Formats: sequence, structure tokens, C-alpha cells
Amino acid sequence: MRIAIDAYHLTNARDYRQDGTARYGRCLIEAMVPLAPDDEFVIFHRSEFEPPPEWAGMPNLRTVKAETRRGLTWFSLFSTIAAKREGADLLFNINTACPIWKRTAQAAMVHDLIPLLYPEWFESGAAQRLRFLIGHACKRADLLLANSEATAADVKRLYRREAVVTPLASWSEGRVVSRDDAAWNRVRGLGVTWPRYLFNLGGINPRKNVEGLIRAFSVIARKPEWADVGLVVGGAKGWKDAPVFRAAEELGLTDRITFLGFVDDADVPSLMACCEAFAYPSLYEGFGLPVLEAMSLGAPVVTSNVSSLPEVGGDAAILCDPRSPEALAAALERVLNLGDQRQSVVEAGLRRAAEFSWRATAEKTLAALRRFA
Repeated sequence: MRIAIDAYHLTNARDYRQDGTARYGRCLIEAMVPLAPDDEFVIFHRSEFEPPPEWAGMPNLRTVKAETRRGLTWFSLFSTIAAKREGADLLFNINTACPIWKRTAQAAMVHDLIPLLYPEWFESGAAQRLRFLIGHACKRADLLLANSEATAADVKRLYRREAVVTPLASWSEGRVVSRDDAAWNRVRGLGVTWPRYLFNLGGINPRKNVEGLIRAFSVIARKPEWADVGLVVGGAKGWKDAPVFRAAEELGLTDRITFLGFVDDADVPSLMACCEAFAYPSLYEGFGLPVLEAMSLGAPVVTSNVSSLPEVGGDAAILCDPRSPEALAAALERVLNLGDQRQSVVEAGLRRAAEFSWRATAEKTLAALRRFA
């Protein structure tokens, strides 16, 4: 079987552009290609993306640069023509998109339907564009894959179509660090001064509910027993982020919250190892990779009881209503009170994270593509 992969969203950037979908693309390709030595893979990517050196050692993988002057237009209109020219059995779109023209069979990975369910969480132009791209893919692709049961249910509810579920995995596999002086020194070097802290990472925008987290933290900050606990927020600023910083000021918490901005991948393991808990009260997630990554790095997790997050966290995460500051504060206090039981929660998270692997994702994806082909 010859599979062409639309990898427009792959990037070499080490900033906010290296989002969950870009990580998915890299990890899937690098796990899937070696599993199928008798199959051929043709990766279509932007001209500015430099394929990693590891790809050169895969004899059944070949990369093709899109025409720079056409950019996204090439992927929207011409990738299917290129796939047919390459003799591909199908074109696999790894980021919920399908070319407008259809010249070969198409499969699409659906990461979420959030722009259709909650367009108010996006800038109007972005919402319209994403709604069109995702809707077109869900209607026109011959095969749909989804990253969670929750996303598959959304696809079925909105489009009356079945999607094969291929869960994701953590990019942090094997990167656990000890909660020792070296980790603390790295954390201190980032400007974190609190002896104990709650950690959030994932970007500052309405859907991530950082404002809700700050309001929950204000409940904790008023109590003397938590006077040594701070809140550390990592992630790039986003759209409609002003309410987050305004809430910190209005609640008098500017000296209790550290905003790190963009966090380099190399610093994440230490931040996770040293935090009291990873707090991720997102209002909606297609899969919720940060939850899985936090557990795989040894952090207790407090997250939302909505969308895919219970599915990912399982019994290893503490779940709560993300729209209730009181419920979120109670969940965070539960972690702060763990004491000697913290290690058992960490170990439960590590076991849960180990149930997901990129090899399993690749195997399920290959099986679905082969059945379809």
C-alpha cells in the first residue's frame, strides 16, 4: 500500500506553533513508518519544514515539498492531484482537512469539532475558516479517524458518520525526572520562587479556562495554611487573554502568580516533577494531551469532568466541574492535602499514561487505513 500524508501543519518551530496536532503528526509518522516496511509513505510538507534526520533512515518514506508560492492553497487544492500522481492508494490528512478537489481516496484525522460547537472561543475569521475545513473533511473524507471516543461521538452527532478511534499518546515518554535539587534549580532558574506551586500549561485563551483557575486559586490563597503555595502558568498568550491578567489584578494575586510565557520542552519535565499538581481545567478538549503528558512526567493531575478529559485521565486524575471555582478549589486542596499519599497518586498517573503509546496509535491507524484500502 502506498499512503500519501498531508503534513501541512508540521513545523520545526520550538514555540506555540508546535501544538498538539503538530506533535501528533511527527509522533505518528515516526511510529507508523517502521511498523509497515512493505508499505510506502509519501509525506507532503511545507517548503520551510526540514524533515528530521531520523526520517532519512526510513527507506519506505519519501518527502515532497509543496510549492512555496502556493502555500496552503497547494494543500487545499493540489495535494490530492499530487497523491494520484504519486500512485498513492489514499491521501491521509492528519489535521482534519481535505482538499477541495478529490482525485484519490481520502482519510482524515478529526482532532476536535470545537470550532463548530463553540465558535465564540475563536476569532470570527478563524472560526469561519475552521468550521469550513473541518465540516468539509467530515462530509467528504471516505474514512474518518478520531482521537477519542468523545470526538467520535461529536462526529456522529453532528455528521451522522462513524469515526475509527485512534487515541494519542504522550510526547514525554521516557522523560521523567526526579524531584531533586537539579529539577528545583531548573525551576528556580525560570523565575519560580514558591516552595510549593500549582502548575498550568497549555496556552492562555478562553477555552483553557485559566481565568477560572485563577478564581479557584483565589479561594486557596485566602487560607493561611496555603500561604506558601503559588500558581505558575506556562504558555503563550492567546486570543482574549486580557480577562486572565485582569482577574489576577482584581483578586490581588499578582504576587502569587508567575506567568512564564512560552515554556521550552526541555523545562517541562522539571516543572511537572516539582509541582504539587498539574491543574488543567479546560472547558473542552478533543483529546487533552497535556493531561496525559503531565501524568507521564510524574505530576498529580486535577482536570475537568467534561469532553474527553475523563476518558484520558481515568481513575488517575482528580476530576471536577471546570465552571465552578469552588469545585476546582476543592479538588486542588485535595491534592495539596495528599502528604505522604502523593507518591501513590503519581504512580497511578504513570500507570495510566503507560496505557497509551504511539506504537498503539500507529497500529490502530494502520489497521484502519488497510481495512479501508
